[in-house]
Amino acid sequence: RTGNPEAVGATVVVRGPRGPVAQVLSRGDGFSSCQVPELIFGLGAAPSAEVVVHWPGGATESFGALDSGSRCLLVEGSGEARSFESRPARLPDPLPLGLQLGVGQRVPDFRALDRDGNEVVVSPRRLAGGKRLLLNFWASYCGPCVAELPVLQQLDEAADQVVVAISADAPADREHAREIFEQRGAKFVSFYLGADEEADAELGTVTDVVDLLRLPIPTTLVLSAEGEVLEIIRGPIPAAASEASR
Repeated sequence: RTGNPEAVGATVVVRGPRGPVAQVLSRGDGFSSCQVPELIFGLGAAPSAEVVVHWPGGATESFGALDSGSRCLLVEGSGEARSFESRPARLPDPLPLGLQLGVGQRVPDFRALDRDGNEVVVSPRRLAGGKRLLLNFWASYCGPCVAELPVLQQLDEAADQVVVAISADAPADREHAREIFEQRGAKFVSFYLGADEEADAELGTVTDVVDLLRLPIPTTLVLSAEGEVLEIIRGPIPAAASEASR
């Protein structure tokens, strides 16, 4: 208790089956500004090992034999190791590349521009109309995206699903994107970037659904009638899916 409160600089010596092993408690390691104040020792098949601590203030203290597999708090001057159970926490799975949500989550309503440049609310649930919804992210400068527009049109004509396209083109290129869209024979609903990011604090834009700087295109989100993400398709939709929709 005469040293610093976090015992930085303390040397812990564990006398295991192959002799003593020492580790120093430190702060700051590589790019980490502050690592966990925990030292881990391996004992192999040994059931226990003697533990001695050389504290930063100069004192040496023995904590006796500690069992293998135990997790203990060592406090200067106590002379006794306090055992405690670990509390592991499950980390969330990372989100799919370029997406702000994953499978099982519902796509929220958001604002975008329609084909005429008017700001509208894009509601996946309303657009689905009780059917499965394919939400396709594309761009006029993306060859595979443009090439699959006729395929998406065929899918939209199926009785059990609806296709909606979201263009990733810059707002200044909306007219060009719309021309490409129509030239490829696509007649299904399409939306474009350009909605005011700060116009509505409660209702966001497409950037609340995707990270446009990192999103690989084409990407298609397969949504339930309620707007829940069922599947994420990277790249053009397989031709087999189009054939099955006929």
